[in-house]
Amino acid sequence: MVSTNLAILEELLDCKVQDWDTLQTIKLAHSGITELPPEVIKWSAATDIDLSGNQLTALPDAVSGWSAATVISLNDNQLTALPETVSGWSAATYIDLSGNHLTVLPDGVRGWTVARYITINCNQLKTLPGAVSGWSAATHIGLYYNQLTSLPDAVGNWQAAKNIGLQGNQLSYLPDAVGNWQAAMSICLFRNQLSSLPDSVRNWRTMECIELDGNCLNSLPSAVGEWREARSMGFRENQLRSLPDGARNWNAATDIWLAGNQILVVDDQLCDKCRIEDDYDGAIDEYFSLANKKKIQERYVRKIQQCYRQHQERRKAAAVVIQQHYKNYFYRVEGPWYKKVKGEYLQFRTV
Repeated sequence: MVSTNLAILEELLDCKVQDWDTLQTIKLAHSGITELPPEVIKWSAATDIDLSGNQLTALPDAVSGWSAATVISLNDNQLTALPETVSGWSAATYIDLSGNHLTVLPDGVRGWTVARYITINCNQLKTLPGAVSGWSAATHIGLYYNQLTSLPDAVGNWQAAKNIGLQGNQLSYLPDAVGNWQAAMSICLFRNQLSSLPDSVRNWRTMECIELDGNCLNSLPSAVGEWREARSMGFRENQLRSLPDGARNWNAATDIWLAGNQILVVDDQLCDKCRIEDDYDGAIDEYFSLANKKKIQERYVRKIQQCYRQHQERRKAAAVVIQQHYKNYFYRVEGPWYKKVKGEYLQFRTV
């Protein structure tokens, strides 16, 4: 007797099971499928398999037979795990597993060696296996909105990746191996818990867009000075007090987002590249404008002059005292001077 699931698939495909090895395309998206029978191993000639938007909770080992498929779409199901036999997807160039309930990936993903597009967004992954080193041909890797707390050194093999999406995870640090992402043009890491960046990010020289908003960064390494081709850089809602000197090398930058940090001023050439948060017209953030920077500096000079008059030490010694005084009182976010400057940057009053 033919199983219920098998009969359903025969009807949906309008093809008897004995002829499944002749099918070139399997289009069964949003068909209410809850289970795949072992006979799907016969989909060995299909190059495009679309099972997205169904109610699958597991895949049979028989998916190993999908060795000719170049496109495999299993997004928006209820998968909690993948069998090791996904290693058989050796011809797949497009693999979409987004919107499932995956908590781990099997070592079988090492077999995805020719895949160009791999997306496993919006799952529940907490770790990645070393087997992701096999994704060496992927140009697009999407793992955003999972629960990743760290990345294995194996991600260093993602040397062909141009777009890497890791936003919305729980990453607290990046391994040095990310320095191998030398082909990357877009790297999304916003809404994580990063407190620092490794020096190896200096190798992201071809990157055009970096998104680091909503992390815990209190400083950037001097290595970011190598981001000479970056056009858009997002640092909103971090804890940055300043940008490193190397930031003046960001000659290609057109949009820099700094709102929600503790930065008072930036290098002159960056002033008119800073944009207002959530402003889609690309308006310049007047707080970081050259005109406003001059007003801040003028107020700073007056404060320095006042400090000099209060100290009788030699000029060099006095400079140290003044610098500390300025840092601890005027430049500090919780200090009254900062609040007035930040809150009313076009109306300066004596503190």
